[in-house]
Amino acid sequence: MAGRPHDRVADRRRRVVDRVRGVERRAGEPLTPLRLATRGTLARVLPTITAAAAAMFSVLFLLAQYFQDVRGFGPVRAGLAFLPLMVAQFTVARLSPALVRRVGTAWPAVLGLALMASGLAWLGRLDEHDTYVGGVLGPLLAIGIGIGAAMPTMSTYGMSGVDPRESGAASGLLQTMQWIGGTLGLAVWVTVFGAATRDTSSDASPGHVLTHGIATAFAAAALCAAAAFAAALPLFRRRLRD
Repeated sequence: MAGRPHDRVADRRRRVVDRVRGVERRAGEPLTPLRLATRGTLARVLPTITAAAAAMFSVLFLLAQYFQDVRGFGPVRAGLAFLPLMVAQFTVARLSPALVRRVGTAWPAVLGLALMASGLAWLGRLDEHDTYVGGVLGPLLAIGIGIGAAMPTMSTYGMSGVDPRESGAASGLLQTMQWIGGTLGLAVWVTVFGAATRDTSSDASPGHVLTHGIATAFAAAALCAAAAFAAALPLFRRRLRD
């Protein structure tokens, strides 16, 4: 008796993954050496970066729903509402090389993750009656500064122990894990959002239902960012003490 379609697809995926893994292990110069993900500075920082990316991806999707469906912003106004996040992130990211040269990678990475977690926790208290300045601007600035400080410096730390001949593969692996973390994280936050909206009272207004779901998902994303912060502390403990 033939298996169900999704079982057959899953079996084919496993066979493809096993085949690729076998080829990569036997190849003299594999596309992505497996040791990059298991040993060295890159392997140590990958879980932290993946968790941070998962938390980070919640902002654009969830706040876009809040701006347009709760606050009634049009597409252009909703896009402009994200400007403080982008300006803060790219400004700090541009300054991060000079910052790393002055204080090293430890403090920017740890403090950046702490700021990101704090900003997400702040958004976890979002209310349908909050103003943009009173309820959203502060968290956006905190998250933007946190992302701009943490992500480049963690990438610098991860790449610092990689053989220059493998820097291309290592950089590709780093970017891939960020996108995997962001994709999986977004799937989790949408699931949390859906569960929270279903649990609200049937008498609640649509704006209250949506805001409750969005705030709950942000609270879950804050826990993920806090986990990234906790994972970063052992990596940088010695450098923080110096």
